[in-house]
Amino acid sequence: MSGPAQRGFPPTRQRLALGLELFDACRGWRVGPDLRVTFDESARGLDRPPVRRHNSGLHALLTYPGIPAEVTLRVFDAGRAPHPRDPDVVGYDARLDRRRFVPRRLTVPLPAEADRAADPWDDGRGRRPFLYPGAGYDAPDTATGLRGRVFRGAARVRWVRVEATLPDTDVVIARAHGGDRVALPLLLPNLPAPVGDPTDPLEFDVTVYGPDPAPAPTPAALTDPLWDLPVERLADPDTDDDPVARGEQVPAGYTELLGDTIVFEPGRTITREFNV
Repeated sequence: MSGPAQRGFPPTRQRLALGLELFDACRGWRVGPDLRVTFDESARGLDRPPVRRHNSGLHALLTYPGIPAEVTLRVFDAGRAPHPRDPDVVGYDARLDRRRFVPRRLTVPLPAEADRAADPWDDGRGRRPFLYPGAGYDAPDTATGLRGRVFRGAARVRWVRVEATLPDTDVVIARAHGGDRVALPLLLPNLPAPVGDPTDPLEFDVTVYGPDPAPAPTPAALTDPLWDLPVERLADPDTDDDPVARGEQVPAGYTELLGDTIVFEPGRTITREFNV
């Protein structure tokens, strides 16, 4: 694996504390630099340093006085107008969210300074969170998938997680993260051609996960559109495998809300409403 200079992160002498390479979970490649990363505390008006964006699509947080052992960050697709003197100082505004990707809130443990290596990908300062398609994701017209909304009575269930598995197995073939408006796209990967007519419907077991009970609104709900977005803690820096970063682990406090067998139509995106 190439070193930090080749990957676009600041040289080690600038004391990189954390580097993020954001991945499109559906297409499997790096997302461009137009996404935003900010501190969770910034939504409460607390002063925090900006997370710098690079034209390569990488995001870097430099060490600053009093940096904690872990930081909680927000990753999202749009923000308020940049600060006139610093374009990386932004905040989340739901009205400006392009909704190509569902936001995430991530707590990231940082390696101790004594454990830092020359390459941040070796010591855990380099992380690769996956982002999942949102309602505005640029999916091909011939995609096989599902656009769904989840309700609890008349109320929408926000930030759900969805898994599609092969019937009567635990083999996951697709995942989705629901947004605040619950127009989640579950896009199936290119699968081997089924035996028989290629236009025959495909059946998969679909499971929806969410918070139960629903989180009670707090004063922050009046000013923070992401107040109830679950906070997910990434693995410790010395951990090789991180299903949380890949978005594969259901957040704490989530439970199975419903399961159903869905008939998908090859080459089409169907719509479905779920009520839990």
